[in-house]
Amino acid sequence: MIERAMVLAIMALLAGSALRAQAQTKESQAAMTPAQALERLKEGNRRFVSGTRKVRDLNAKGLATAAGQYPFAAMGAPGARSGPGDRRHVQPPHGG
Repeated sequence: MIERAMVLAIMALLAGSALRAQAQTKESQAAMTPAQALERLKEGNRRFVSGTRKVRDLNAKGLATAAGQYPFAAMGAPGARSGPGDRRHVQPPHGG
């Protein structure tokens, strides 16, 4: 019978190689469409809601992204970094 530590070590190795392949690059960022980015966010949300965890090797991901990070989406909420009176994000009307 394979020991638990051996199984975990094998899973970590497999996850590490998968993460290196999944690390977002400048090229994959440029090739991703808005629809693909939205679907990727939805997949992550489905995992979160169902409680399904993704095996991650954060050390491998850190090494793969050390030279630069290329996010596929940026999210924020109106007013998240400003006070209620700060309306700089609103475009002025034409001619104004």
